[in-house]
Amino acid sequence: MGYVSNLQVLIVLFKTSKTKTMKKLFLVLATAATFAACSNSANTPADRKDSMDSVASEQKDKIDSAADVRKDKIDSSADAMKNTVEKKDSAVKANIDSAKKHK
Repeated sequence: MGYVSNLQVLIVLFKTSKTKTMKKLFLVLATAATFAACSNSANTPADRKDSMDSVASEQKDKIDSAADVRKDKIDSSADAMKNTVEKKDSAVKANIDSAKKHK
C-alpha cells in the first residue's frame, strides 16, 4: 500500500517538475531511500533466532524468580507452622510434667 502512494506522489511530482535533471535526481534519491527503509538485511534468520532466544531466556528467568519467591514464602510459612506446633507441643508436655509432679 505504501509503495502505491509513493509512486502516485512521484508521478504527480514528475508531471509538475520542469527539469529532467531534477526528476532523475529525485527518482534516484527516492529509490535509494526506499531501499534503505525496506532493507531486511538486519532481519536474518540468525538474528531473529537470537532475538527469540533472548526473549525466551528473559521470560524463563522471570518465571524462575517468581517460582523461587513463592517457594521461599511456602517454606517460611511451613517453618513458622512447625515452630508453632513445636511450641504448643512443648507447652503441653510441660503441663503434663507439671501435673505429674503435683500428684
